[in-house]
Amino acid sequence: MSALGRLAALAGIETSYHDVWGNLIQVGDDVKHALLAAMGFAVATKTEVETSMQAHEQRSWRRLLEPVTVVGAECQPGTVAITLPVDPAGAILYWKLIEEAGTVYEGRVNTSEMPVIAIYTIADRLIERRGLRLPEQLTHGYHRLNVGIEYADMTSLDGETTVIVAPRSCYKPETATPDSKLWGFAIQLYTLRSNHNWGMGDFGDLLALVERAAAAGAAAVGLNPLHPLYPANPSHISPYSPSSRSFLNTLYIDVTAIPDFADCKEVQTLFNTTRFQAKLAGLRAAEFVDYAGVAACKQQILTPLFEHFRRRHLGAKTRHGSAFARFCTDMGPALERLAVFDTLHEYFYAQDAEYWSWRSWPADYQSPDSPAVKAFAAKYQNRVNYFKYLQWVADEQLATVVRRARELGMPIGLYMDLAVGVDPAGGEAWSDQGLLVADASVGAPPDPLNQLGQNWGLTPINPVALRERAFTPLIAALRANMRHAGALRIDHVMGLLRLYWIPPGLPPTAGVYVRYPLEDLLRILALESQRQRCIVIGEDLGTVPEGFRDSVATAGVLSYRVLYFERWPDGLFKRPEVYPEHSLVTISTHDLPTLAGWWLGRDIDWRLRLGLYPNAKMQADDVASRPLDRERLVNALLDAKVADRDTLPPRDPPAVTTEFLAAVHHLLAHSHSKIMMVQLEDILGQEEQANLPGTVDEHPNWRRKLRLSLADLFDDEGMQAVLRVMREARPRAVSRLDPGDA
Repeated sequence: MSALGRLAALAGIETSYHDVWGNLIQVGDDVKHALLAAMGFAVATKTEVETSMQAHEQRSWRRLLEPVTVVGAECQPGTVAITLPVDPAGAILYWKLIEEAGTVYEGRVNTSEMPVIAIYTIADRLIERRGLRLPEQLTHGYHRLNVGIEYADMTSLDGETTVIVAPRSCYKPETATPDSKLWGFAIQLYTLRSNHNWGMGDFGDLLALVERAAAAGAAAVGLNPLHPLYPANPSHISPYSPSSRSFLNTLYIDVTAIPDFADCKEVQTLFNTTRFQAKLAGLRAAEFVDYAGVAACKQQILTPLFEHFRRRHLGAKTRHGSAFARFCTDMGPALERLAVFDTLHEYFYAQDAEYWSWRSWPADYQSPDSPAVKAFAAKYQNRVNYFKYLQWVADEQLATVVRRARELGMPIGLYMDLAVGVDPAGGEAWSDQGLLVADASVGAPPDPLNQLGQNWGLTPINPVALRERAFTPLIAALRANMRHAGALRIDHVMGLLRLYWIPPGLPPTAGVYVRYPLEDLLRILALESQRQRCIVIGEDLGTVPEGFRDSVATAGVLSYRVLYFERWPDGLFKRPEVYPEHSLVTISTHDLPTLAGWWLGRDIDWRLRLGLYPNAKMQADDVASRPLDRERLVNALLDAKVADRDTLPPRDPPAVTTEFLAAVHHLLAHSHSKIMMVQLEDILGQEEQANLPGTVDEHPNWRRKLRLSLADLFDDEGMQAVLRVMREARPRAVSRLDPGDA
């Protein structure tokens, strides 16, 4: 293998892959060069490639300890690899292991008594790797191991590492409710209409929906990612392209629910003006979410509201002041950096829209640790505190929703969504440039739905840097997203094994897979899931590597099954009894047509209108297959005895009926899947999907509202029909509220 190939392999870059059609795709040297350079390796010349390869290969042999060792709880006692020069006389190794809870173990051993794992040569000197046996029955958690080695000639070595002891499996639905198959509503929070919100769904609407959902027997309310975007640029609206994955989108704040709202005279005067109320009425009545309009109204109130808070509570020992201080302490440096970034972004973006990315800022501000950034943060500390305040308010409001869900007996509560990555222009990419590879993008290779491949425009994590950091960035992201979640959906869960990286300036078809340490990441996922009592669902759609689903199933991660894709090779829909038990089932997703839209072919209409088919044959095949697929679905409904011929909807031309919508939900409700999520758009028979992959402004992505308000939602004929199905097929003990109220 060439030095370039060896370095690529060591860095996790795969040299080939099989696409969804089974074709072997080879990766060219130009792609390897581009991605290695993006990861920070010097590869401009053959000499640099050779030097980088040797340095990277030898790095682990030149240090006493690796940065982290993950031990399966059921595989104890574990072993930590110790790397040291070969010495016939041996040496004495002293070790101390401090468990996360404070328990201390320590001991000594002659290195000659430790088993040899491997031997390597550097500059004609033998280096050996030996195994240090850890104590038995270590508790689950993150522990520190300190090692010191003393040689007969009085020389010594010392080092420390992290030892992670983790369970095999994530927290499971049957632990939450042993005898029930659960179901919940899936929503895009911004789509909710109400007479209370300011033109898009907010945390107040979510609280109201949770109360109605619990009364109806739902175990969960599933949400789009609530990650923060860009307060200064509300036109950046995709929830799957966040600035950070560890905090909240403060545009979801219910402004009127903030405790100081009613006490602030300045705010009350502005809020109650005819002009301001007219703006809110217009935003509520708009067909699509006007993010810029919503953001402008909220900022008009939130800025003076923070000033009111600052004067009364900031730094004071009031209840609100103390709560805010605790939040800032708990969130630590990550909150400070996000708030500083938001302040900088607001400052530069107001000067010039070309400053939308931190990489276009003046050089002195492109590093979070620069003297210029520190001076800026000190000068604008009040605005930095404003952005911290918004995060605190959002966190408090979401926590209120979670507490209410628990009071109402919902087994899951909130089902959250973790995006696969972050936007390269955002706060996380700015804050952690050593971890995130800003010169590469995450995407997907061509598949039947996206024959040109996809570039999601997200920044990948460098797997080498992730291990060097003992996986702490991933752990932080999981904790942040499980903080208020009873279940967590991991978008594109295959990213725990490999991500499709696209080099800068090249099309999605030129991408390549980069490997991640799946077994270690699954163990960490299981540890955090058990600690937070949070069910984990892995979105495993698209190109799924062979054996991957078995690995994540063993780890207790539920598979994500979508009706449209659950077919036999001949195209027939699978019967509900063959769906895997440890899975979440749904009719559709935000990236796919709604049930009504699929039935009517609205997704095909959009692709035809926008020219999204790469060639005429694929277009013709797609158009011709939909009538056949409608017949296949009808046959599946008849076979499952959830519909009869008298209640089937028209197929030529197709039309949607309430009976049809209820029958398809009935089909999936009888599946063996532990959890079923029901999209509000599907219940209401809405024809348009939330997002059309492959488009940005050509389609109104992430802006569509529900056709009914929260006040009318549960009186809808379709809602009532689906609720009857759920109560029959997936009953559970509901909350103290009367289900009939729904």
